Amino acid sequence: MNLYDFLRSSQGSASVVLLEDGPFRVLLEKTGLPVTVLPLGSIDSIRRKAGLASVFRVLPAGMDLRKRLLRITKKADIVYANSQKAFLLSAISRRGSQPLIWHLHDILVPEHFSKLIRKIAVFAGNRFATRIIVNSKATGAAFVAQGGRADKVRLIYCGLDPAPFDSISPQTVASTRASICHAENFLVGVFGRLAEWKGQHVLLEAVSTLPEVHVAVVGEAFFGEDPYKEQLLVRARQPDLAGRVHFLGFRKDIPELMRCVDLVAHTSTAPEPFGRVIVEGMLARKPVVASNAGGAAEIIENDCSGLLTDPGSVAKLSEAIARISQDSTMAQGLAKEGRRRAEELFSLAGMVKGVHNVIEEVAHSLPAERCTS
Repeated sequence: MNLYDFLRSSQGSASVVLLEDGPFRVLLEKTGLPVTVLPLGSIDSIRRKAGLASVFRVLPAGMDLRKRLLRITKKADIVYANSQKAFLLSAISRRGSQPLIWHLHDILVPEHFSKLIRKIAVFAGNRFATRIIVNSKATGAAFVAQGGRADKVRLIYCGLDPAPFDSISPQTVASTRASICHAENFLVGVFGRLAEWKGQHVLLEAVSTLPEVHVAVVGEAFFGEDPYKEQLLVRARQPDLAGRVHFLGFRKDIPELMRCVDLVAHTSTAPEPFGRVIVEGMLARKPVVASNAGGAAEIIENDCSGLLTDPGSVAKLSEAIARISQDSTMAQGLAKEGRRRAEELFSLAGMVKGVHNVIEEVAHSLPAERCTS
């Protein structure tokens, strides 16, 4: 969504190439910009933990895609790649010294990427990227720690629009809440795809000893993670949690759901590059508890704009939820300061300005700068 937010808030000219078709294309076309779909084909099978054999298998498809992408981008003044696959394809497709900006949204750590994928990404970033925008200090530090060039890195936090959270009526909040559980129950919301590293299981264990607490699990399993979903469903049916865990599946009404919960929990057991859900919870004026790792640790000031807990710690998460559920004054204070911080540091206008500044920096430096090392 960062790309869409940037494009709809910008006034420059651009054309967009998507590597898969779907609802995002329809959304982008509403901005009036030309959109081309260039499906990845077999390249889409490459996963974060891929090894050498997997990479070699898709090389022929990659060369074909390279030719098609080059025909589209060859007249562009600047190429802007918004994903890792888009960047790698752009790196081998660009003409001569055509400037290439890579917006790196991934944190290149062993928990998320194989050694090979990390090496390929860092080599390509050093060799072909003119500038590398990172969405947190943690993302930038991970890139540099893997051998990336720090001089190419520019920090721009993700920016979110508070309007979707502010436009929801009290009646909508009440009806949404009533569809999940009773008003007197303390409701914790966890938002994101169902995956073990996202830590939904940690949350279930954390509330198992808090009998008045209910959980709204918003998200679905993808990429072969159905066994993990089944594990969560089985755990939720056990006596200490029965009737208190509500699986809502994939939902589009995230602002409404966040407004109706009492607390937003971010429970990832591995470092996140940023933590969009955390900022969304802050904009929804809810207290947020988040794992103290990666970009999340930059979003929240502990005990001020939210609470930070040790990643994967059931005890610490349970303690944090109990503190907030039992102290309404504390909850309100965290929510108020969280909203203020989100507006100040993670504004849509700030993100748009930052990206434009990088584009201008690249454009102005073209005559004197080589973009390869």
